[in-house]
Amino acid sequence: MAGTASTMKKSLKSRIRITRNGKVIRRPMGIAHFKAKKSSGQKLRKKADRALHKSDFESMKKEI
Repeated sequence: MAGTASTMKKSLKSRIRITRNGKVIRRPMGIAHFKAKKSSGQKLRKKADRALHKSDFESMKKEI
């Protein structure tokens, strides 16, 4: 597996985005389907992208 260390895994690539400043942006989970059960406030909060916390990024660094 030479040369794979610099590329990101495809499953992870679809879930996160790295900004110019190095922040990791993620989508909140639980918004893809079953929206009828959720309140309008829940749906509105889950629409926005969120920054990944530093401690979570440290554990995810192995996958990137």
